[in-house]
Amino acid sequence: MPFSTLIDAVVSPQSEARLLSGPQLSLRDNAWAAEGVGVPGFIPGNRIVTSNLWLQAGGDKTHLHCDGKPGILGLLHGEKEIALFPPGDWRSLYPSRDAGGEHWSRVDFWQPDESAFPRFRDASPLRVTLRAGEMLFVPVTWWHCVRTVRPSIALNCWWVEPEAEIDDVYQHLWGFGAI
Repeated sequence: MPFSTLIDAVVSPQSEARLLSGPQLSLRDNAWAAEGVGVPGFIPGNRIVTSNLWLQAGGDKTHLHCDGKPGILGLLHGEKEIALFPPGDWRSLYPSRDAGGEHWSRVDFWQPDESAFPRFRDASPLRVTLRAGEMLFVPVTWWHCVRTVRPSIALNCWWVEPEAEIDDVYQHLWGFGAI
């Protein structure tokens, strides 16, 4: 299928977009998807770890997690709701570490089981609605999850900051270990 047809299917409210939803296209590995897509000038090109193009239908959700690198999410089309938790909330989010090094919450933010995870009610999320043309910076150690409100096309990237530039507090919080 030509890329333009895929884009039309994702953004069309009448399509079977749910069947096409979710492709995460690495811009490094898929040069055809990266054509004409740049990275914000405030990120030195030699620090970029990865960048992705996301095509998602309305209703798609991500699980609550935090990344080990700072990142941005730029919305090209559609609308997304993002819940962000400051680093100090980590105990209330019941973290676990996967083999890839990312931290995932055992709590389903979108349908929390407060009897299984009682500390979750102590967390204080910031809720943001991101619309086409807007960009969100997600600092390292900030927990987040995303719900696609309307079919969307988004671009995100993560980059490396030299350790000397990362505050000692973040380094301490990132190494929280198992609880």
